[in-house]
Amino acid sequence: MRFAKALSDLEAKKIQTLVLLCGIFTTLGIWTNLEDPVNLPKMFVSVFFAAMVAGLSLPTLIGTRTLTLGSQRVGLVLGAIFLIGLLISASVTDVQYTAIFGEFHRNNGALTLFAAAMLAVGALLAFKGSNSLNPLKYLSLLALLLSFYGLLQFTGSDPINWNNQYNPIITTLQLKYIDTHFPYFV
Repeated sequence: MRFAKALSDLEAKKIQTLVLLCGIFTTLGIWTNLEDPVNLPKMFVSVFFAAMVAGLSLPTLIGTRTLTLGSQRVGLVLGAIFLIGLLISASVTDVQYTAIFGEFHRNNGALTLFAAAMLAVGALLAFKGSNSLNPLKYLSLLALLLSFYGLLQFTGSDPINWNNQYNPIITTLQLKYIDTHFPYFV
């Protein structure tokens, strides 16, 4: 079986790059002047990149009749079911704003989940086993950068003036405490 309109190598490369850059910029996305310097910028970045990935992926998805791999078919069907369920649950709730944007200081609503699903569908279409070294390069660079920044924070040389006097910031994640024994990341 073949794609009715398969991604060209150039389109696949663009989607791969956008998905990987989204991971990097979402991880590094902060805006220290905001009351929520972590979650709101990360939501914006992920939605921005997901829109670009969707723009490149949708023509292929709309024109697709059959897929080359059974795992692609299963992944796309599960993604479609998830997106339909997300749309239905966000539209029938009494708290529309919270359903779309998420809890205050969380930004984990339907918009963020839709962006994540679109990035997953784009990655499903664009990544093949032969180019699995590419994500490793991006993630290694990101890990090196975050490790260096974590060392700067550990030594008290944090160059970012965080607007948060209550909870420590560890790399680009905010640490919250339920109580003193069970910290969790936001």
